[in-house]
Amino acid sequence: MKSIKNNKAITLIELIITIIILLILAGVAISFTIKDVEKYEMAEEQIELAIQGLVKEQFF
Repeated sequence: MKSIKNNKAITLIELIITIIILLILAGVAISFTIKDVEKYEMAEEQIELAIQGLVKEQFF
């Protein structure tokens, strides 16, 4: 008799591929987040410089 097996288990290769894909997506998300933080810091510095310029104009 033939033994019919209904194998629905995840193989090791599928698991490794899934982990690799998740790591790639995490890397992309982290790089976008870092770029956004850098943009925020630059904008914050520009605002600070503008405020300093306005204060100098007011008092000098």
